[in-house]
Amino acid sequence: NIDASLVTILSSTVLTSIIYGLFWNRFHADSHEVKLEYNDGLPALDFLKFDNKIAEWLLANHVGHHDVKGVGNYNIVLPGADHVFGTYYER
Repeated sequence: NIDASLVTILSSTVLTSIIYGLFWNRFHADSHEVKLEYNDGLPALDFLKFDNKIAEWLLANHVGHHDVKGVGNYNIVLPGADHVFGTYYER
């Protein structure tokens, strides 16, 4: 018999990973101005757009990743992790 809390943790982890992957594939493709075509894996969802202040900030944060030659601003979807791990760089 599997403990209910383990099932909750595992299902939450899978769901979070899928949502993260969907957002990452969309925002990362937009940040490099490319149209991604996938034969497998998670799609880049066209309905997720960079037409709001939060998405614009996420894009600027990722551009900062390239400005510092890839040594910071790693996380385009959850940039708070860069603050926690000391890898955030202000543009």
